Amino acid sequence: MATIVADYSVDACMHFAGLIAVGESVQSPGLYFEQSVAKRSHC
Repeated sequence: MATIVADYSVDACMHFAGLIAVGESVQSPGLYFEQSVAKRSHC
């Protein structure tokens, strides 16, 4: 990812979360944070 960003002067990165169940996200917000934010923060 870092090579692509450097080689192509990337200004933005969009991530479409893989986990989308609303009920589960309310019950396990940490799981959703981990999948949608923490693991993708390098963009």
